[in-house]
Amino acid sequence: MSSIHRRLLVLLKSCSTTPSVRNTKPLHALTITLGPKPNQPIFLYNNVVSLYASFGEILSARKLFDTMPDRNVVSFNTIISAYSRCGYAEEAWSMFLDMRNCGFRPTPITVSGLLSCDLLNICEGIQLQALAVKNGLLFADAFVGTALSGFYSRHGCLSESVCAFEDMPRKSIVTFNSMISIFGQHGFAEYSMVLFRELVRMEVPLSRYSFVGVLSGVLSERDLEIGEQIHGLVIKNGFDYNVLVVNSLINMYVKCSGIRPAVKMFEEVPARDVVSFNTIIGALVKSEKLERVVELFLRMSMDGVLPNHTTFAHVINSCAGLQNLMCGKSIHAQIIKNALECDVVVGSALVDFYAKCDNRED
Repeated sequence: MSSIHRRLLVLLKSCSTTPSVRNTKPLHALTITLGPKPNQPIFLYNNVVSLYASFGEILSARKLFDTMPDRNVVSFNTIISAYSRCGYAEEAWSMFLDMRNCGFRPTPITVSGLLSCDLLNICEGIQLQALAVKNGLLFADAFVGTALSGFYSRHGCLSESVCAFEDMPRKSIVTFNSMISIFGQHGFAEYSMVLFRELVRMEVPLSRYSFVGVLSGVLSERDLEIGEQIHGLVIKNGFDYNVLVVNSLINMYVKCSGIRPAVKMFEEVPARDVVSFNTIIGALVKSEKLERVVELFLRMSMDGVLPNHTTFAHVINSCAGLQNLMCGKSIHAQIIKNALECDVVVGSALVDFYAKCDNRED
């Protein structure tokens, strides 16, 4: 590898930490000017394709992929993963078939990337599982088994998802977190907690996703004791400063024990974002504590948290319930300022607000 290629690779790697079209296109141009394409290493092209893909420039990534003089398995994996992440299942599958036709054997990254595509159909997933078993990929890498378990869960096949998890000889923290979350999403808080406790017994360092996953299954008053136990572990492990975990705890208290414990939790935590505010504001709307909603909305701006379409819809609904035309019009002005007037949910809330305030001309 020449010195110029080494320098370019360093630039590409540094660019990957904060990917942007503005940074990537000059590097792409520099790659082109290095001389005849056959003389340029494949890994340079792979890195540029990966950069384009990382910020959703799929057309640019594919265009560069198509112009590459040579491709290797990394080239195919990069473009397949890019299509999968963006939900282009048909294109990802077509590229996978091209890869095999070119004589490249699929790797764990190939299979896990495809299985992670939300729109991949069940028949294609079953084919991938058979291929993974045949090529020894299912037991060679925890990512393949984790992706397979998640794939079956998305298709509502919980028993197949559990089987994929149990058949894995090696399970990572990501594998456990994924299965804990799957049980939670399907409403099996007890099973989710069993796996969570197993993870604790293994003395593996827990991650924020361990707590978010197990809390996702704590949905009703009968699960409150489990939720409180998890809350204690959150504090013990120092995750009460993690906003993702905090939001899951607030949501858990809203669902399990009503508005008061949720508000108490909200007020006590050191880290809050727009999701934290939206969760508690939504709960206040359902509890018909509408004046408190407006107060929290004003507090958001003081805390430097920017509202989104969900926030505005909740606040407009509160103004409608209070029949506070002046406040609602003020919020409407902010909605226009934030270019959210065309949002379906916000628009519906505005129509309802003006109807209830008997101001239909607006």
